[in-house]
Amino acid sequence: MRVGGQSRQEDIGVGPAGPVNPAAYHVFPETDFDEIARGGGGPEAIARLLASEYSRRLLLVKVLLDLASAHPELLGPLPPATAAWRELERLQALPQSAAVLRDVLMHPQLGVWLSHAIRAVKNRVRPTPMWLEVGQIHCATFAAAVRSGQAAQTLLPVREGGVILPTLGLARFAGLNGPAVATAVTTHGVTSLRVGRQELILPHDLTQDSDCWWSLRRLDVSAVGRTLSVYLDDVDPFRDLADPVPPQRLSDTAVTGWRELLDGAWHILNSCAGETAAAMSVGLRSLAPLPESRDGSTRSASTGDGFGAALLTRPPTAVSLAETLVHEFQHSKLGGLLHLGDFVEGDDESRHYAPWRDDPRPLGGLLQGVYAFLGITAFWRSRLECGKDPADQFDYAFARRQTWIGLYALMKSRRLTELGERFVNGMNARLQPWMAERVSRTALHGSWYATTDHRIGWRVRNLRPDPDVVREMADSWMGANRAVPDDRPWAFSAIPWSHRRVTLYRIHASAPERFLALQAKSARDADLDLVGGEVTEALTAYRARLRDNADDGDAWAGLALACIAGGRHLPWRCLLRRPELASGVYRRLRRLRVKCDPLAIAQWCEQHGATAASGRRRSRP
Repeated sequence: MRVGGQSRQEDIGVGPAGPVNPAAYHVFPETDFDEIARGGGGPEAIARLLASEYSRRLLLVKVLLDLASAHPELLGPLPPATAAWRELERLQALPQSAAVLRDVLMHPQLGVWLSHAIRAVKNRVRPTPMWLEVGQIHCATFAAAVRSGQAAQTLLPVREGGVILPTLGLARFAGLNGPAVATAVTTHGVTSLRVGRQELILPHDLTQDSDCWWSLRRLDVSAVGRTLSVYLDDVDPFRDLADPVPPQRLSDTAVTGWRELLDGAWHILNSCAGETAAAMSVGLRSLAPLPESRDGSTRSASTGDGFGAALLTRPPTAVSLAETLVHEFQHSKLGGLLHLGDFVEGDDESRHYAPWRDDPRPLGGLLQGVYAFLGITAFWRSRLECGKDPADQFDYAFARRQTWIGLYALMKSRRLTELGERFVNGMNARLQPWMAERVSRTALHGSWYATTDHRIGWRVRNLRPDPDVVREMADSWMGANRAVPDDRPWAFSAIPWSHRRVTLYRIHASAPERFLALQAKSARDADLDLVGGEVTEALTAYRARLRDNADDGDAWAGLALACIAGGRHLPWRCLLRRPELASGVYRRLRRLRVKCDPLAIAQWCEQHGATAASGRRRSRP
């Protein structure tokens, strides 16, 4: 990708000889790049990004069919690669089907399939017959023919009784297990598929279900004259981010619930974040519901291979859905840019702290997260500007602090390319003025404690202090002159994490009456005491929890926060800066059955940790 000048896209035709113009490239306008870097990107910029993504899809199709031409066994009993090329050429040459073919090839799930199939072929990962994977190209061309009313006949792969027609739906053969081949015919508006003696006649209106057909449903919602139209995908095997998954058909009641939630989220976005909504109306194409999580938490994910798609559990409110859509659409925008140029130089296997993740992240993953949270920060800021809910102050303050912590780490990195530096500088230019904006004292206080809570908990779980330092300090504490062997494995990554205090900080900042009610009806609770400012009680409770379980990561972070809130006479410096050292020494002593107090160990580490660590290697993930 070159930044600067006018946008230019060469038409990339496909045919047996390959692209008509293999030297085609995109010159992405500086204004578009900088606008997207700042978290924005209007409909025109997103359209240009989609144009580049379409060229990439065509090139991926060529890569896959070149592989299939060189290795005919990849398509097995299905028509060869040359047949797929001819059908693509035919559909692309017809005015009534060229636009439909483009729409099918730009389907997010088809992009996921393309990348999955190419990786499987190149890496020789073949858990299923490869023609079942590679042969999906025939499903794509057949779907385009059906939609454009063009007569076509071909053979299609059948996976566990199902044939997916991208953008249309899933045909289902009863009682058919394992891979099979279906003869597919569409002519004069009638589409049929046959395996052996079993023939399926698909509905004339493919938006309607039948005994043998599950349509790919659409959700259309409108607000202030702007419409969002997305697929609600519960049938495509490539709606997930990795391996194919079976269909999980939603009930009509569930679909209605999704439609109502999306309608509410769309009204929220258009009322407060109109520019974001305008961009989404062009680029957001598919929602794939995930199964509900056991703990009731909302999960979402996306991939650069499926531009405009989001996987997500059903959020509890329209506001949380709006936030999730912003989050995942940010990933799509950055993913599209990353297909045009590198932002990070290689992978040196270093891992970094991200204030929204429990695990260490590669630099590229941190970049993705910071950009997503820049969008989330903008969302909560727009909510405040609209005066929707003063309670949004905590979410705004929390998101902007999380974003700044991650952004600061990016700015210190020396592994960003020139494009990467320009992109990060754009994010910084957008975020800096927001950092100075006023929020309520309780929101500012709560956001600092919530981010610090996460950082301490992350260090306790993911950083292992030098075992020689831990042994030396534990021995010194016991007054021993010899090392005591302890070779049991370090279990830092397995420590459970509840994140409960973030919710309590949010309630305390946004709904103080509700927080007081929680305190009134709860038994003595360390987290409620801490958030409510009852530091002495919180210290006592966290110390007791750690005496019962030295691996209680939440209690270590709570103890640290209570020490910070309690003032200068408590050992807050060690617990803030190197909590993994104090917890490591304490765990070792407890494994050796030495009775000790975690607060006293933290005090000991604060006084002696720097000396003991002198000349040792630092803690590492």
